Amino acid sequence: MYKRPFLFLFRNVTNCCLSLSKALSKATGLRQAQPAKGYLVILFLSFLATSLACGLPGVATPTPTPSPIPMLIPDLAPDATAVPMETTPVVLPTATAAIAETAVLTAEPLPTSTPEPTIEAAAETETETAVPVPVGEVFGPGQQDTRPLPGGGELTYLIEGVKFTPRFVFAETPDEADILLAVEDTEANFSGPGGPEVLVFTADENGRYDLIVRNESPASGDVTVYLFDAAQAVPGAVHQPNLSLAAGQTAQFQVESRGGRPVLFFVDPLDQSDVSVLVTTADGETAVDANYSGPGSAEASFVLPLQTTRYTVTVREVNNASAQINVLLVPLE
Repeated sequence: MYKRPFLFLFRNVTNCCLSLSKALSKATGLRQAQPAKGYLVILFLSFLATSLACGLPGVATPTPTPSPIPMLIPDLAPDATAVPMETTPVVLPTATAAIAETAVLTAEPLPTSTPEPTIEAAAETETETAVPVPVGEVFGPGQQDTRPLPGGGELTYLIEGVKFTPRFVFAETPDEADILLAVEDTEANFSGPGGPEVLVFTADENGRYDLIVRNESPASGDVTVYLFDAAQAVPGAVHQPNLSLAAGQTAQFQVESRGGRPVLFFVDPLDQSDVSVLVTTADGETAVDANYSGPGSAEASFVLPLQTTRYTVTVREVNNASAQINVLLVPLE
């Protein structure tokens, strides 16, 4: 047996091709002088035959699919038992526990700083009857004086002015006198004959000023003059000094008239707040709605009831700003 089958096959193929070439030469009449062309043909045919027999590298041949290798799965022994592993139980939180925890966290609401909308002021009311004080050298807050005043006549009172501190003057007559009140360039004469008048005077500087009370009517009559300071209490009055109102707050007071006598309302802002004074009766009717002055200025008004009447006085800052005020409510005897 040949150890090199490829060479053996090549020689056999070559010999066959040479024999075939000679036969073709005789048949076709090829000359011996042209052996080179014959050899070339023989070499080409030999190469072609060898390629067909052995297979060229450029020609794809199908690759057989390998058979799967069987896997050897050992059988467990019938008496084999699983070895238990130590485990640590994990307790998950339940829905109930989560709800309980939330309840604990949200049980206490956050504190709020919203102010109360209305202050029921607990002002002390002095119940003693106001006693007229004789006019001395200076007519001071809390004093009153009654004198006859002829038609066209006038009275002069010396008052102590305190810088930027308002003084409240009220005058009344039971007769047909037409009262005019004046201090410096400030005057009040609105009610006509027989009517009361109120004046607010604020001094620009400390010092003494003349308070003029004049009867503009030709008819004579008795005139009673009162002087007040909202920072000072007077007998029988409702007094609330240095009352603080937060933004949006209102303050309410109760005051009752003494029969059909006048009730006076004085509110003095200690800052630049703009205050209003609303006075209503027990059945809700408006008796006074005063906002005559601007920011930082005092408000003064009065009512003339026909009989004993209880009033609710509401004080507020018209711009819903904070305010610091003095309040004086005087039911006259």
